[in-house]
Amino acid sequence: MNRKNKKWRDENNWSAHLAKQYQELRLKALQKVARSDTPICVYCGCDDIRLLEINHIKGGGRKEIAEKKVGFYKDIVSGKRSVEDLNIACKVSNAKHYLELKYGLLPFTIKWK
Repeated sequence: MNRKNKKWRDENNWSAHLAKQYQELRLKALQKVARSDTPICVYCGCDDIRLLEINHIKGGGRKEIAEKKVGFYKDIVSGKRSVEDLNIACKVSNAKHYLELKYGLLPFTIKWK
C-alpha cells in the first residue's frame, strides 16, 4: 500500500468501518443460523452476542474455515451455505462440545445466569 492510500485510510478511520461491517455480517449470520433476531446458545442460554459462535454440530468447523479462509459468514447470509448442520453456542459451550466430540461426555454442565 502506498503512502497516499495509507494516509487516506488512517484519516477516514477505514479499519473501524471494516470492523463495523464485519460485526454486522456476523450478527446476520448468527441470526440466520438461530432462526431468530435474538440468537442464544443452544446449550446454556447465553445471550451475550460477543460470546456467541457458530458451531458445527458434527465437528469439522476448523477444517471448513481453513479451506474457505474468507466468506463463511457471507455464504451463510446469502444462502450459499446451508445452516442445517450448524447451531449457536457460546465460546464456553462450544469448547465443551468440541471436547465431548473428542473424548466423550464430560462430568459437568454449564449454566448461564
